[in-house]
Amino acid sequence: MAPFYKLLGSSQTLGTANTVGNAKLVRLLAKVPLTVTHVNAASGGTQGTILMNGNTEFVLNKKPLDTLASSDVSGNCIAVAVSFTN
Repeated sequence: MAPFYKLLGSSQTLGTANTVGNAKLVRLLAKVPLTVTHVNAASGGTQGTILMNGNTEFVLNKKPLDTLASSDVSGNCIAVAVSFTN
């Protein structure tokens, strides 16, 4: 069964470092190929990177103060805080 998401905020474009409303779970939508970087707030180091193809989505678990940033800062990466409903 496919997961169902509960929206916890409004969608926003992801460019520079952003906590996405201190979310623990973030749904990302890439309109074009791009890289998303996850930075650990406690250490300031890169937790990891995700290379996303165009027109793909990814759900990322993170700590509330960790930040995400997109290599594309022209509005082609959309992020929204979510939780699972099932």
